[in-house]
Amino acid sequence: MIHTLPWERRLGDLAHILESCGSSYFDPDRFRRNTNQFLQTSRTITFIIQKNKSEIPDFDNWYSGNVLEPWRDDELMKWAKDARNKVEKQGDLDINSELKVTLFFSYLSEEDISLDCGIDELLNAGVKKLVRFAQKNLPSAISDAAAIKVERKWVTEKIDNYELLYALGYVYSRVYDCCHKLAKHLGRSLPEELLNPSDVSSLHQDSRKVKS
Repeated sequence: MIHTLPWERRLGDLAHILESCGSSYFDPDRFRRNTNQFLQTSRTITFIIQKNKSEIPDFDNWYSGNVLEPWRDDELMKWAKDARNKVEKQGDLDINSELKVTLFFSYLSEEDISLDCGIDELLNAGVKKLVRFAQKNLPSAISDAAAIKVERKWVTEKIDNYELLYALGYVYSRVYDCCHKLAKHLGRSLPEELLNPSDVSSLHQDSRKVKS
């Protein structure tokens, strides 16, 4: 059995947190906490690699060519570094949500009812609260036959052209690639159970699926 190295174990922690970000996407407070934890943990992986540099042959050249140079002009990696510093020194990220709640009760889309959501629903309401909010707007005559569709999208400052969970998945993929290259440099392979970047996009899509 191959011994798992410290940065590989931390990469496994990061994968677990990313999956938690996905599962909590419709729960604003949990998503906020998981996002903060993800950003903090993602930065510790390179710290651990640096701490163990005596075990890595030709460390300075390897680290420069595989971390410093590739990440220097990477918009999302620079954001992740700055966001982590903000979380640790100033508090939460400034995140905003787009939210759409629709009531539909027939095959005709023009009969769908879109509900206007206030700031409390945008930033604080989980699925159960949103469903209750929608049910209050259902005509009593159709309440048994109607369905509720909830769509949410989180964005944050400085990278508001990216959906937030996508950005977190991208950061994970870059960190995974770093660890993969380091494993290859050391003549080993990453543990197979680690979340592969090829599965990150499906995690992103599944997590943001409409809740009905």
